[in-house]
Amino acid sequence: MLRLRSWSGRYNADQVAGHKSAVRAVRLLPSSNLLATASLDRTVRLWELGSGLPLSSSRPHGGTVRCLALAPNLLASGCSDNLVRLWRPTSTVVSAASGSTTRSAMPLFDLAAKPYILRGHTGPVSCLAVDDSPASTGPGSASLGTLDEASCGGTLFSGSWDCTVRIWRHSECDDSDLGDDSTGGFESADASGNGNGSATGSSGDESGGDSGAIRRGIAARRATAAAVGVESGGWTCSGVLQYGDWVYCCAVRGCNLLVAAGSEVVVTDAASGRAVRRFAGLHDGGAVAVIEGDRSGRLLFSGGGDGLLLAHDLRMKQGSRVLWHHNAALTGLSFEDPWLASAGADGCIMLQDSEQALAGAGGPPRALSTSCRALHCPAGQPPLCLDLADQWLAAGEGWDSGQWGGAG
Repeated sequence: MLRLRSWSGRYNADQVAGHKSAVRAVRLLPSSNLLATASLDRTVRLWELGSGLPLSSSRPHGGTVRCLALAPNLLASGCSDNLVRLWRPTSTVVSAASGSTTRSAMPLFDLAAKPYILRGHTGPVSCLAVDDSPASTGPGSASLGTLDEASCGGTLFSGSWDCTVRIWRHSECDDSDLGDDSTGGFESADASGNGNGSATGSSGDESGGDSGAIRRGIAARRATAAAVGVESGGWTCSGVLQYGDWVYCCAVRGCNLLVAAGSEVVVTDAASGRAVRRFAGLHDGGAVAVIEGDRSGRLLFSGGGDGLLLAHDLRMKQGSRVLWHHNAALTGLSFEDPWLASAGADGCIMLQDSEQALAGAGGPPRALSTSCRALHCPAGQPPLCLDLADQWLAAGEGWDSGQWGGAG
């Protein structure tokens, strides 16, 4: 993407303010001219990306909003009250970014309206990821509930401190019946993929039973499923992956689901649900705070409390190398080929051309250059999160959300 080469040149910076506390999560959607932010003030806000004008604000959540997911037909938030909240656009309008002749369709999310609620986690929801890529229609392609219709909102993954990742899909694109358990008809599987993922249900001979009681039971289950469907907007949990520690971060890249659980990173095949690679003890045995990957599924990036930014080649057994060493813990990580952005509690955001960084020999670069540059946040306001998309980089700080735009 040649436009991203602009990060080696000059850029423009701006801030948007409106939250009453620190910004905990940011998500960019340049194709729709949108920026979403979540804060310790328990609200989610939506902004017009080009102008920075506020568009909508949510009602207060039941706790800290820890994560966001944003797609053209879906906005989701994960909260410390164990719930995932969803908004679907009510309509779309055509907008143009400030100073640009490019016009795009902007979905209108009414965050003040009552959101759909996804229940099931027993701990704070720490991360969200949306996979809206077309899914294979071959055998086993729906093991994790991947969808083949973008209109259904893709597949939503939610990670939690209850040591699980739940896979959500919309019932309109699900050809299976709703089950009577919390997983929507699919059994749980551990991170190694040992679960069989088969649909649950009864298959025995019911001719000797009370047919009236059976019908009443079926009717009751359908009524319960209908009530849950109304609250969740038709989204159901099609699978649960179990891990041995708190899930801090997850991402869907290529055919891989990347999950950071405690000090371990698990790479899971998104088609079968089986773990294909594990990394343990990457950051001095401490928790892996942030992970990312490239769209081809070849590279994995991780950051932790030791300040190290590591790159791992998933095709090699010993493919890890240090890309940068922050002076404090990493708080955010985002990748847009070929640029990798990392945020640290030291108040610094590093932008690196991953192609040049990985092509070089030895350790991390010793000096800044056009392929490795630093952006500095205001004193006392270290970045708590960041997102990189197209020519835009957004970082959540103490009271504001900062934006950096690459020069054209």
